[in-house]
Amino acid sequence: MGCDIDTVIEVRVGGKWCSVYHLGDETKDEPVETTSEWEARNQWGIPENKGAGVFARLMTEEEREVERSARLPEYGGRDYALFGLLGNVRNKLGVKPIAMPRGVPDDSPRKGKHHGWDEHDENHSHTWFTLAELLAFSWSTVPVFDDALAGYGANHYYQKREHLDAARAEYATHQDFIDGEFADYLDALKDKLRAAPEDIRILMSWDQ
Repeated sequence: MGCDIDTVIEVRVGGKWCSVYHLGDETKDEPVETTSEWEARNQWGIPENKGAGVFARLMTEEEREVERSARLPEYGGRDYALFGLLGNVRNKLGVKPIAMPRGVPDDSPRKGKHHGWDEHDENHSHTWFTLAELLAFSWSTVPVFDDALAGYGANHYYQKREHLDAARAEYATHQDFIDGEFADYLDALKDKLRAAPEDIRILMSWDQ
């Protein structure tokens, strides 16, 4: 069975982390939960609803259409080499991750409240990175591979050592892990969100 990544973007506004990605998802009615989340939406050009205050209600169609036009990019790729680097998930190559899974941040508004972000549900390997952390990572450095991380043995995906070595040789630097869709995703977040990279956080989990 395949494995896919789920992501949520959070922005820090006034010292508080606010979810901005899934608000107004066109596939379902997402409640706008707090003034802070509404303000976070305004950070990237969503007009304020007059007299909103602190509330919990469904978005109007007009608001939903405005948000669609300003929607943040989505990363929906299925790249197991990248997953290994981000969260030690499906790590067939045995690459040393940027960081081992960190869990859902305690100060995240989604922790334990939304499907996929309770560490006891079917999603796994919950982790997070700030955009600043990913942009500052030394992508030009040579990756470190470890057979133990790969779980290399008789039942490994790469049955022969030469096949594993050949697969690893395709990743001469860390940059080779993110060329393409994920690199474009990070660039789009940097360009679209009106917040400092250290105030942008990407939550990640995997569904299989």
